[in-house]
Formats: sequence, structure tokens, C-alpha cells
Amino acid sequence: MGGCNRIRSQEMGSEKKLATKKKPIKVGDERINADSDDAQHLTNRARQRLDTRNLVFECAIEEFQRVGIENAQIEPIVKRAGVSVGTFYRYFINREDVLHELQRRNATIMLDRFAGLKKTTNFRSYLKQIVSALLIDAPSSKNDARTGGSWSAS
Repeated sequence: MGGCNRIRSQEMGSEKKLATKKKPIKVGDERINADSDDAQHLTNRARQRLDTRNLVFECAIEEFQRVGIENAQIEPIVKRAGVSVGTFYRYFINREDVLHELQRRNATIMLDRFAGLKKTTNFRSYLKQIVSALLIDAPSSKNDARTGGSWSAS
């Protein structure tokens, strides 16, 4: 099962406790990682908004993978997330905005990986580090749903 179902299944009783993803998200004008010290100082309501936005994002990505971006509709996304259509639009302008968020999150991850590369004067060694950083999450087959089968190992 996908991420949004795992998150939703962690609800306990009448008090909803949403699991937090480790990817940074936007709260106001700031980007906050849900595990960061900044997130630890959020009010309960701000933390809940952060968790809800992550939940909607994860469910949207799952819907995109399931039916494709062009065929994805907001209603199934919010139904899976257990929120209203208005909640979707509170956090995202439209489907394309979800894709922009995905791109931003992936860029942040890549920048973090590149920042962690070991300094070396050996070009070949440095190039191997770069390729390894790029391929950490590469699909293992050409038919991976994330790429629509367009990824090539050559």
C-alpha cells in the first residue's frame, strides 16, 4: 500500500495522529522538515497543518502513479486522504502545483546528497560519487511506474 494509506491507518481513536514524512514542506513562507528542530517548536495546530499537507501530497502522488497525471482528479485524492476538496486547494493550487512540490522536494534531496560528497582531487572518484548520488533512487527496471517506462540504464 502507498504512503497515504499508511499515514491514515495510524489514526488512533478520535484523536488523529498523522505520521510525518521526512521531506521538507512549506509552512507560510518557510520550508520546514517535519523532523527538524523548527518543526519541534510548532504549535499543535501548525504541526497538524504540516501533517495534513504531507498526507494530501502523498495521496496525490499515489493517484498520479495509479491513473497518470492527465487522468488524475482531485476527488479520489481527497477521498483517500480523508479530507475535503477545500483542504486540497488550501495547500495546492491545482494538480500541477503538486508536481512543482515534488520537483522542489527532489531538488532539495539532490542538493543535500551533493553537499555530502567527499572532497577529492581525483576526478574519476568525484564523478563516481556524483553518479552514485544520482542513482540512489533510480528505478530498478525500465517499466517502473515513476518513469512511465522511459528510464534507460544505458
